[in-house]
Amino acid sequence: MTTLKNATREHHHLIRAAKRNFFTDRLDKNSHNSRELFNIVKELSNPNANTPSQDLCNSLATFFHRKITDLQDSFGHQTQPTTTEPTPPAITLNAWTHINTEETKATMNSIHSDNNLLDPSQSGFRANHSTETALISVTDIRTLRDNGETVALILLDLLAAFDTVCHRTLITHLRSTGIQGQALDWIASFLSNRSQRVYLPPFHSDPTEIICGVPQGSSLSPTLFNVYMSPLADIVRKHSIIITSYADDTQLILSLTKDPTSAKTNLQDGMKDVADWMKLSRL
Repeated sequence: MTTLKNATREHHHLIRAAKRNFFTDRLDKNSHNSRELFNIVKELSNPNANTPSQDLCNSLATFFHRKITDLQDSFGHQTQPTTTEPTPPAITLNAWTHINTEETKATMNSIHSDNNLLDPSQSGFRANHSTETALISVTDIRTLRDNGETVALILLDLLAAFDTVCHRTLITHLRSTGIQGQALDWIASFLSNRSQRVYLPPFHSDPTEIICGVPQGSSLSPTLFNVYMSPLADIVRKHSIIITSYADDTQLILSLTKDPTSAKTNLQDGMKDVADWMKLSRL
């Protein structure tokens, strides 16, 4: 009887392992296919499906963790970018022990607004900015086209941008805007020692460590992301390229009519610099 129980237990264990490996493999193969990913989750969540919820949690947790680690590995081990801009006067914020993220966001936005530290091309997550201000670039394109000019439009959309933000680089950018001392230490603490898990009541996966990224769902994270992306505007403007951004969605515009040869060179050099900066910033 004991032998039968052990064999049955081993049989069930092998079935669960096979299902877990099967669905993990499907998730990996469809990592860039959002529709199929939703279909897989729907299939696994179906109460009529004979798949334990614990296995689903573990499979999804493995998938999400592997997606980010694979992205990070693809960037290689590189020296993190540092700012060459002069450091503004240090800004010390009071009462950091009891401050919350909403107050932090409001204070940081005020600092950046008062000191013009965020590039005006960024319309995402900012007061008095919206998708409408981002669409002004369409007017720029129409104006150029109405003047008979040929226009190059390049659209950049980053994969898992919020999840791949390098904490060390972000702290460097924050320091360059004048946020130092307790303020900077608090933000570093906010980003560190985080973990994530998949929760499907009543089951949940084991926690996995978060080594990069800003927490999605936090009111502070969009402001931190804007700071992280801020060097991009100066990079493209060196090549006479117009930039408009909304969060991680970026439009690059360049007229090709007046001096096609020079414009082509600017476009090629500009995109190389963008690609180099993106890789160095692990985006």
